[in-house]
Amino acid sequence: MQWLDGLTTQHSLHFGCYFQGLVVVATLTLPMFFLVAEWEKTSLGKSIRFFRSSFLQPLLKSCKEEMESGYKAKIQQTKNSLSW
Repeated sequence: MQWLDGLTTQHSLHFGCYFQGLVVVATLTLPMFFLVAEWEKTSLGKSIRFFRSSFLQPLLKSCKEEMESGYKAKIQQTKNSLSW
């Protein structure tokens, strides 16, 4: 698994992960005229917060856990092969 770290640009949030040939990537783009402090006060801000908490954060957590699990398994496999 390759982790595509969350990247925030001035008007976008990009995140995702690559696992077993499947790429999960999302980009959340705000209109140029929205500043963070402004959009958080709008219904769009509420929707974005809901999307982040109900979808993005669980997805990122799942991808991270999967990556860590795969890494630990690979380390153990390497240790086992070196012990022979």
